[in-house]
Amino acid sequence: MTFKKSLWTSYGVMTVFVLLWVAVYEEVLARGMLLGRARVLALAPWQAVLVSALLFGLGHLPALQLAGAELGAPLVLRTVGLNMLASILFASAFVRHNLETAMLTHAGFHLGVAAAVLIL
Repeated sequence: MTFKKSLWTSYGVMTVFVLLWVAVYEEVLARGMLLGRARVLALAPWQAVLVSALLFGLGHLPALQLAGAELGAPLVLRTVGLNMLASILFASAFVRHNLETAMLTHAGFHLGVAAAVLIL
């Protein structure tokens, strides 16, 4: 618990900034570019969402490797699957509203996870 608190007090503002910036960057890439391109390729909207969600999920695997995780099948399936679910949520915000709404949804998700990590 001490490590989490000292990490937060030392890097709290920077952590929040990074979480928000990553959400904006990932949404521009995943929804603005990937989903937009998949829709141009004449995929049905749900197919475009699934393709972009799969790529979004796979795109999180290098971060696990950089963190030193052993990429076994259970970890890969969990990471890709959970990120695909989150991606479908963010894509829904994009399709129903706009890119900014997807960015806010994604940023809120990041902040919620960060708060949960601090509390737990």
